[in-house]
Amino acid sequence: MSDNPPAFPRAGLGGFNSAQDGMTLRDWFAGQFIASLATIQIFPDNEAPSPEKSAVFAYRYADAMLAERQKGAK
Repeated sequence: MSDNPPAFPRAGLGGFNSAQDGMTLRDWFAGQFIASLATIQIFPDNEAPSPEKSAVFAYRYADAMLAERQKGAK
């Protein structure tokens, strides 16, 4: 299993891991985290961070999710 597989692979349409597979699972996880920022207050000062800081947080969470996913695959 790849550490960062396609989020929505489509077998038979160019094969797995091709450009036709679209975003990676890491990108999907990060996007879901960003979407959650609009619905919850998780920051101590109840003020959302800048878009740049949000992107850093999102990919940190995505990386942690992928690492945990890999643990379960072994």
